Amino acid sequence: YKYFLLFLNRSKRARFGIKVYFNCPADEKWQGYSWAFEIFYGKESNLAVPPDADHLGKSEKAVVHMMLGLLGTWRQVYADNWFCSLALAEYLYTKRQTYLTGIVREGRGPPQFLQDERLHKKSSSFV
Repeated sequence: YKYFLLFLNRSKRARFGIKVYFNCPADEKWQGYSWAFEIFYGKESNLAVPPDADHLGKSEKAVVHMMLGLLGTWRQVYADNWFCSLALAEYLYTKRQTYLTGIVREGRGPPQFLQDERLHKKSSSFV
């Protein structure tokens, strides 16, 4: 199964205060259901993650936290660019047997060979 992680966008007006995160199946027959949801209410919100995920940033840990119970089953996760990074993709793939799809922001670790690649209009490159 594929899962979408729905998060609040930090550029929106309501980026401070309470945040509600949802983990929703992408399959049409499960539309309208959620696997998990979490309410975060500030910096002190506790993100339960495995000890080997301590090197990840807070937004990356939110993805791991929301996927607990689904990790290690070769699921596909789609996440917003605020939560994606090369470090998270490597962690999920190598240590938790989970695929991650998303756009990696420029400062969050795209490999140099991808940064240097010249792309034509409407083309993509993948790792």
